[in-house]
Formats: sequence, C-alpha cells, structure tokens
Amino acid sequence: MGNRAIVNAALTLDKNIDNFNLVYFMPYFNRMTESDWQPYVAQGHPVPSLGQQVVNHLLKNLSQRDAKYIDTIAGLFRTALQKSPNYKGNLRHLAQMHALFGKKEDAVATYKKLLHRYQDSYLYAELAKIIHNPSEKIALYCMAISKQRKEEYRAKYHLELAVLMQNTLPARAVYELQRYFDIRKRHQQHISAFANRLMDQLKTTKPVSDEDERLLYYRAQAAVNKLIN
Repeated sequence: MGNRAIVNAALTLDKNIDNFNLVYFMPYFNRMTESDWQPYVAQGHPVPSLGQQVVNHLLKNLSQRDAKYIDTIAGLFRTALQKSPNYKGNLRHLAQMHALFGKKEDAVATYKKLLHRYQDSYLYAELAKIIHNPSEKIALYCMAISKQRKEEYRAKYHLELAVLMQNTLPARAVYELQRYFDIRKRHQQHISAFANRLMDQLKTTKPVSDEDERLLYYRAQAAVNKLIN
C-alpha cells in the first residue's frame, strides 16, 4: 500500500509539473504487484490499471527520448504489453518504438492494425510521417484533417499538406495554406515564420476551389482504405 501511494503521488506530480523526472521512481514502479495491473471502473467508466497509467506517463513524448531512457523503461513497457496487448496506447507506443529504432515495416504494420480499429486523427498523421510515398502521405494527412473534430488542431495538418504539395500541386498547396492561416487567426494562435515564407513563395499561385479540394479528400478516403487493407 505504501508503494502504491508513492506511485500515485509520482503520477500526480507528473501531471502538474513540466519536465518532472518521473523515471526517478522506477524502483517503485518495478515493485508494483499484480493487483496494480488490474483495470478498474470509476464512476461507471473503465479506467486503465495503475501500472498502465504509469507506462502511459513514461512514454509521453517518446520521439524526444534517447536510447538510455527507452532502455530504462523497456521492461515495464513489455509488462504492460503482455497484460494488455490490444490496448490502443500500448500499440501506439509499440509503433513509435519500431519507428525510432528504424523498423519501419513493423511500425507501419502496427499503425495499420490500429487504424483497423480506431479512427483517431493523430494515428493517420503519425503514419504519414513514416510513409515515404508522397501520394499516400497526402491521403493520410487529408484523413487526419477529416477525422479531427477540433478545428484548432487541424491547422498543423493543413500546413503539412501545403509543404507536401508546394512543388507538384501548388494550387492545392495554396488552398491548404490559406486554411492554416484562417484557423490560426480565428483561434488567435501563433503563425509560424516558415508558413509566412511559404505563403510568400506561392503568393502568385491561385488556389483551387472548395469543390476541387473536397474531391481530393474524397479520393483520400479510398486511398487510405487501400493502404491499411
């Protein structure tokens, strides 16, 4: 019970303090018991086990971690994966680890498995980052935009599309870049210097119509379905 109290306190601190050194508490995490790995229900909603919550916190911002950090937490992650092999968070982190260690085919296969079951916007975007085919990348970012309910989170994907299409499909690139600017201004968000430079480079290009771009998004759905199947 004392160990469990320390683990819970560490998670609370990690939630409230930026750059908190959560990995310092690994000795306590490694002493968690079987009961700490049992999911439970709170106020009528399923809640991941304490052990799974710890792993979720440890694997935040995985792409920014070094090999030493990953090696430190790898054993705990393996335990989480054994306990809940189909848990979305575990599969996502597995895909990210594959990508970090250069196992692209394994990463792509894991993301495809996830997208068979889940339609989260960020999953499409993360897969797009490790796919090299430009047409498939464009289709995946289109899906990331389509599946993102919150407009303010779509802006970054519009910018990604503009970058991908600036040389081959400049009229579409301008359309996507305008969407980026519109959303950022509407939500009073920062507009990157890179986006301003790109807009300046494409300022003489006329954007496609709304109807033309909607057709691209319609075709993207079929292209992504083909990719993940």
